[in-house]
Amino acid sequence: MYVLLGETGVPMNMADDDDDDDNAYIAPTMALERIMRAVERNNLGTTMWNYCPDNSWLEGDRWNGEDFSIRSTSGARKNRGLMSAVRPFAVRVGRNLEVVSQSFDPTGYLKRYELVVRLNKDANTEGDSDMDGRNDVVIYLPLIHFTDPVVLSPSSAGIEKNAVVQELTWKGLSFKRNKNKNSIRKLVIVNDLAKQKFENDVARANLENESERES
Repeated sequence: MYVLLGETGVPMNMADDDDDDDNAYIAPTMALERIMRAVERNNLGTTMWNYCPDNSWLEGDRWNGEDFSIRSTSGARKNRGLMSAVRPFAVRVGRNLEVVSQSFDPTGYLKRYELVVRLNKDANTEGDSDMDGRNDVVIYLPLIHFTDPVVLSPSSAGIEKNAVVQELTWKGLSFKRNKNKNSIRKLVIVNDLAKQKFENDVARANLENESERES
C-alpha cells in the first residue's frame, strides 16, 4: 500500500539570518534531515511544506505567522535546508518490483544512499523483462550531493548514468524465488570525490602518526 504523507517541513526561522554561528543556522537543516530520514525508513511518500515565492526573513511565508519556505527572497542565506530537502530517491520502479526501504545520509563525506527492492507478489517473470523495463529502477541523484556517483554493491544488473537529468538507472535485476520469501537486491551509491577526500584524510592522518613515532 502506497502512503503519502502531506505537508512535511520545519520552521526555517530557528536561526536568525544575521546569526554568525553556523551551528545555530544548521538547526533547521538537521531538523528536516531527521524528518526525511523517518519518512524514508517507513517507505512513505511526502510533500514538502513549503516553497513560498515571496517569503522574506522579516515576514516569513506571509500567512499564519509561518516561515517554512525552503527558499527566501531576502537575507544572506536564500536557500534554506536544501541539503536535507534535496535528496536521492527512486522516481520510477519497474512493475515487477517494489521498494523495501531507502536511506540517505547527507551529513558524511560519502553521501551514502541505499536502496533495497524485491519482486512484488504479482511479478511477471516471463518474456524479456530487460527490454520493457519491468525489472528496472530509475533513481534521482541530485548533483548537490553526487558529483561523481559510484556504485559499491556487487550486482549482475546494469548501471546507466545520465548526469544531464541527474538520474541513475539500475537495469535488469534478476532474482531467485524462495519458498518462504522473495530475495532482495540492495544498491549502495556514494560520491566518489567525497570518498577520495575521506581516503586522503585517512592517509594524511596515518602519515602524521608515523612521523610522530619516528620523532
